[in-house]
Amino acid sequence: MVTAAVFTTHQKHAIISLSMALALRMFGVSLFLPVLSIYAQEFTNNGHLIGVALGVYGLVQAVFQVPVGMMSDRIGRKRVILIGLFIFILGSILAAVTTNILVLILARAMQGAGAISGAVYAYIADVIERDKRSRAMALIGMPFGIAFSIGIVLGPMLGHWWGIPALFWLCAGLVTISATYVYFAIEERTALMNVESKISISEVFSALRQPGLFKLNLGGFITNFYQTSILGLFLPSLAQNYVALNQFWKIMVPMVAIGTVVMLWSAKKTDSGRSYAMAKLAFILLSASAVVLMLPGFPLLIIGAILFFTGFSMTQPLLSTAVTMAANQRLVGTTSGLYNMSQFIGTFFGGAIGGFFLHNIPVFLVILFLLGMLGVFTVAGAIKQLR
Repeated sequence: MVTAAVFTTHQKHAIISLSMALALRMFGVSLFLPVLSIYAQEFTNNGHLIGVALGVYGLVQAVFQVPVGMMSDRIGRKRVILIGLFIFILGSILAAVTTNILVLILARAMQGAGAISGAVYAYIADVIERDKRSRAMALIGMPFGIAFSIGIVLGPMLGHWWGIPALFWLCAGLVTISATYVYFAIEERTALMNVESKISISEVFSALRQPGLFKLNLGGFITNFYQTSILGLFLPSLAQNYVALNQFWKIMVPMVAIGTVVMLWSAKKTDSGRSYAMAKLAFILLSASAVVLMLPGFPLLIIGAILFFTGFSMTQPLLSTAVTMAANQRLVGTTSGLYNMSQFIGTFFGGAIGGFFLHNIPVFLVILFLLGMLGVFTVAGAIKQLR
């Protein structure tokens, strides 16, 4: 039906404001990705501490996703989102003014503590009907992915022109604008504030052990493992064999443009009942990207990047929607928190393990291929059972 594709004014405000909140935060985070280690070297020569400064964001995000998701089930989505954005802003300011590596680690941990993704996806599940939810998740994820891609391209250039601390100030300012818009543009749902709706630990473990949700969480782990290792490590490393870092846009522009178009097409197919086929295709594309990236040549590098980003982009609205549909409706925020925790664990290990193989990329690409195929046979199967 045509009307099923039309969002109400309230739904549009929710999609715009929440996508802005996630996108601006991710833009700030991705600005630092190529230059944070350079910044940290101004404070210390200790490689371990520099590594902690890089990885602590994802680790703390993983730890906080479940508590924050549970909190959103009890005190309200909007309130939790605003608190998380405020903590993130404080962490960004602290990172901008510090000259101490330990304080920088604390600042990055504070940024990670602003773990709002689960509450955002739960809010979308609250206000948007099931038959429109995949497209809403796609609209949330599209600026998120674009912001990440633009950030890793602009970060080195802006850091060179303005100085790296200015990147943290820029991030704090953008997220402040986002939080202001969220405050005025979306309404809290009072039904979520029922103090009697306490979530027990046993219910959390029950959600964690549910086979279908476990496989969907595995999917979140795999996709973010791909994201961090390929976008954060291998693409820049491989691209330097052909172009300078400030020419990285030659890879990113076609990658993002094609990936975004296919993601929107996939979301429409998912809403029309093709979720299993789209999930299977997405993980096949991820696996194929690992194979293509093993091959030499700049055109093949671009093709591998496109395959990766297309598969990754397809999974984001698809998996987020599947999690909210598989969840007990009383535990949507908690379940979304578990899913996002799995994603950020993938972020952390994608960087940590990927860094170990940075000088032996072909071996790690084999690992990525196997993970992608695991997604084809397990994650896609879990989505099939939801139909």
